[in-house]
Amino acid sequence: DIKSPVEALGGKSVGETLLTPTKIYVKPVNALLKEILMETDFSDVEAMEKFRKQSVMGFERGYNRSGHLYALMSAGSPLKRSGTAKEILSGITQLHFLRDFVVDEKFPTECADLSRRIFRRNGLIVSYTRELSEEVVAQGLAFLPQGDEAMAKQASLVSPADTPDGYLVPGDSGFAGWTMRLPEDVPFQGSMTVAARILSLDYLHRELRQIGGAYGCGLSFQGSGRVGFY
Repeated sequence: DIKSPVEALGGKSVGETLLTPTKIYVKPVNALLKEILMETDFSDVEAMEKFRKQSVMGFERGYNRSGHLYALMSAGSPLKRSGTAKEILSGITQLHFLRDFVVDEKFPTECADLSRRIFRRNGLIVSYTRELSEEVVAQGLAFLPQGDEAMAKQASLVSPADTPDGYLVPGDSGFAGWTMRLPEDVPFQGSMTVAARILSLDYLHRELRQIGGAYGCGLSFQGSGRVGFY
């Protein structure tokens, strides 16, 4: 019987601002989470194939805009387990997975099984504002199955030896990235970021872009100790 998103959230619209008291919108948001996480219909193979193709196109557009970031992500993926996972889920590895993925008759069952193993209360980490009580949050997530450790199968991550040196991505520009860790006896300092910025905008820009004709270049240091050059 709900007629609009505003009414669904239990609030009112003032200009372009949506006013929704916390105690009113908690229940609809939790209902929406349940619908998305537990009631998604994977049986519509045609829609899933369309989504796969759209995802591939989105990745390729992203690479053409910011290919250096994806190159650095790929090059740095062996340095940390979290970096490897990020590359698999949102990097060039994910693009190749989506390109090669076949949406067939097994797809609905496999996706439903994966959904049950991922979305479970056991091992769940929830962040919420202080306006919400732990009891309210727990009630809102009660629809999730409890699960057990056996359901959380450890992902098989790509090892450095399995990571290819290059990828083919449609576009007019090529991107290269190189990464390394700082030596253990060299701690990260803020001055490294300043020096990297100066080098990127001055020396590297002049020598590689203006003289060498590169589309772009840069050097970066991260607090984790990763050094990146593109």
